[in-house]
Amino acid sequence: MTTTCWPSVRGKVARFTKISSCGAPVAGTKNTLATDGFVSIEFAPEWEDGEETSLKKADGRYAFLDKSDDQLKWVQTTIQFTSVNPDALGLILGQPVVLDHAGNAVGIRLGQVVATDWALETWTDIPGVACAEGKPYGYFLAPWLHGGRLASFTINNGNAEFKIENARTRPNSLWGTGPYLVELNEATVPTDPPVPGKLLTPIAADQQLQMTVTFVPPPAVACAATALVLA
Repeated sequence: MTTTCWPSVRGKVARFTKISSCGAPVAGTKNTLATDGFVSIEFAPEWEDGEETSLKKADGRYAFLDKSDDQLKWVQTTIQFTSVNPDALGLILGQPVVLDHAGNAVGIRLGQVVATDWALETWTDIPGVACAEGKPYGYFLAPWLHGGRLASFTINNGNAEFKIENARTRPNSLWGTGPYLVELNEATVPTDPPVPGKLLTPIAADQQLQMTVTFVPPPAVACAATALVLA
């Protein structure tokens, strides 16, 4: 038994999954999308300071002094895309996707705010790690994100930047071990090598972000969302 310390460079793939208002993955024909079409993903944990309780005696010295533990409120998440991805933006924003004459998704329409729920996974490269048993990746999971809004963008001679901001994680996720094969699990026969499987342990109620090493490669990317089938 040992401990692996790992650096993280270069975002490789991001995967978005439709989540119910109760925090569970939702099966559907267009409920999952893996893409490499992003510039950056920012995770910003926000903490609430523990409450201080104290009382001073008449001489100015403390009779007692106590401070409760700090608590994680949520993880603010910001995503900058390289282009307009109708399926990704539709899934995150809960806005209608615009179809062309052939039924292809070609854009979105921005209307009233719709509170949406979704999950985000991200894979990164790990430099300087031996690959004797396969290539390792950094794996980041926010099992339940709520909301998100399209930030301001400018049409000019340069590149327009499309950014999602103000998405926040929530506790009490029903992600469990997830719907995907993202970690190596021991094979049924002990002599066989490990095989890709779901998370080894389920996400607990108070856990809002996971950061780990995985030897399972990220999924293939596509512009279009695909079906999510729950086993």
